[in-house]
Amino acid sequence: MTNQTPATRWGAGRQGHAERTRHALRVKQSARKGSRALGRAAASLSGWKGEGPTLSDAELQRRPLPARGHISRRVFLDRSWRADHVPGIRKLLVSSLAVASLVVVAGCGSTSRATPKPTRVPGDTASPTATPAEIATPTPSAEPTDAAILNAYEQASAAWDAAASIPEVDYPGITQWMTGYSLATAQADLSELVGDGWVLVGSYEPHAVVASVNGTTATVQDCGWDTRYYVYKATGKPVTPQPWGGTTQPGWDSITGLIVLQSGTWRVTNLGTELNTSCAPTSSSP
Repeated sequence: MTNQTPATRWGAGRQGHAERTRHALRVKQSARKGSRALGRAAASLSGWKGEGPTLSDAELQRRPLPARGHISRRVFLDRSWRADHVPGIRKLLVSSLAVASLVVVAGCGSTSRATPKPTRVPGDTASPTATPAEIATPTPSAEPTDAAILNAYEQASAAWDAAASIPEVDYPGITQWMTGYSLATAQADLSELVGDGWVLVGSYEPHAVVASVNGTTATVQDCGWDTRYYVYKATGKPVTPQPWGGTTQPGWDSITGLIVLQSGTWRVTNLGTELNTSCAPTSSSP
């Protein structure tokens, strides 16, 4: 070891102290430059394209970077010392972490997608699809009152055919769809069928229309195709002669029905029938 006098050691000490002072000043200036560059980067974060500030050639020569994939122990200790002792370095590191977090959040964003609104293409004259609430309910072709009147007439006719084919005086449909004179006549005729052992066979095809409506009273005109006749229940042979002016030959029956409204229900109260006529139906079969 070379012998040094106190003066030589003192001069070397001052020279080393001056070198450390200049080094500290350079570190402070670099920290200030980094803070200003970081502020500019944060202010223009919306236009950031992944490019960061670069070091100048002079700074690279003054502070050369270590080889890729290697950080020497000296460099690591020097950076740790700077972060703990040099003013501004710790703030710079904290600010860098904050900006990095903002960049990650801005880059990731929300993964949810907004529902696209339908757009009208120029020149497209097609109307947008209507919602179920906007679709109009079709108007019935027949009046509700007329439909209820015709339904009552046809139900009464079907109830008579069903009751006479058993025969059964207390058949439910008779009391449900008939009233007044028609109900009394039907029950009396059914009693006669039961006593004589006769039953009704064949079918009836109505073509009824509503002729008039006056408050709670309506008139129905019907020209129906009739193939019904009466037979002995025990043998199935036709009854001779047929009761109530009937015949075994099919034909058109002209019927005028009087319908009344009782307790909210239309019911048949009277029927005028002409068998085997030359009437022509004015409506299609139901």
